[in-house]
Amino acid sequence: MENEKNYGKISTEYGDLSINARTVILTSATDSKDYDGEELKAETVTVSGDGFIEGEGASYSDFASIVEVGEVENSFEYTLNEGTDAKNYKITKEEGTLTIRANEKAIVISSEDYSWTYDGKTHTYEEYTVTYDGKEVDVEEVGDHYEATLPTGDKVVITPTTEGEKDVVTGKENNTFKVEVENEKMKGYLIVSTSPSLYVKQSKSQIV
Repeated sequence: MENEKNYGKISTEYGDLSINARTVILTSATDSKDYDGEELKAETVTVSGDGFIEGEGASYSDFASIVEVGEVENSFEYTLNEGTDAKNYKITKEEGTLTIRANEKAIVISSEDYSWTYDGKTHTYEEYTVTYDGKEVDVEEVGDHYEATLPTGDKVVITPTTEGEKDVVTGKENNTFKVEVENEKMKGYLIVSTSPSLYVKQSKSQIV
């Protein structure tokens, strides 16, 4: 200070210089679909707030996933890139949502109509048709039951329950069966079962 001798009392006060941390909000994606037996993941993160400066940032991993009907938070982990110092950022994680809705595609299981001329024997007819969303699915005999594998990987298991018919009968839905699902992820499907009829007709010798 020039001419300092002309002043009796001199004091100094210093101001503060500070750099505030940048706010960074990391938000994982939200996604949804109808149940199809496949995993749902959404491995993207949106950066908002002040964001990272040019040349700095983070990588993301360990995203959540969901297969069955329901909802989960899309959790994830992040790792700051080399040269990115955590003290320069105030980082907040926000998680999106992964949702799998019940599958509303109809599954229709039908047994077949059949008839015989009376011969004193008990008759059954174990032929079944399975459609999924209007498209036919192959049905295979497996031991004492039948199976149809859906495009989702779930299995429809059909077990005959009819005792068959021996005597002449008409107008009766008696070609019955039981439907079960091998995979519990099946829940949410619309299942329609139809049980047509077995008929025993009069033999010519019975007709007067």
